[in-house]
Amino acid sequence: MTRKDRIAGRCQEMSTLLEKTDEPGKYTASRGMQVLYIIPSAVEDHCIFYYESKVLKHRIRVAKLLGQREINQEASEDFQNAVRAGGLNPESIFIPKQSGSD
Repeated sequence: MTRKDRIAGRCQEMSTLLEKTDEPGKYTASRGMQVLYIIPSAVEDHCIFYYESKVLKHRIRVAKLLGQREINQEASEDFQNAVRAGGLNPESIFIPKQSGSD
């Protein structure tokens, strides 16, 4: 998996090798220390990436809604329900502004 992150104000490309597990939609990295679930959304052409990791003594959980088209209200509501079901706080959801879209 390759993603771009903003580090010190600059976009940097990061790569992680994901390993399939016996559980459908579940992948691991770093000898199982990082777990990624790819969860199909109830809305067509959308899915949810749910990531868990432990860094030092801190548990990190991130959920992202991905869609082939613009994210609509129905997909956003489905995502919020999935976030609640996963034990995350839906109040912490934010929608980042796409850079270069102005």
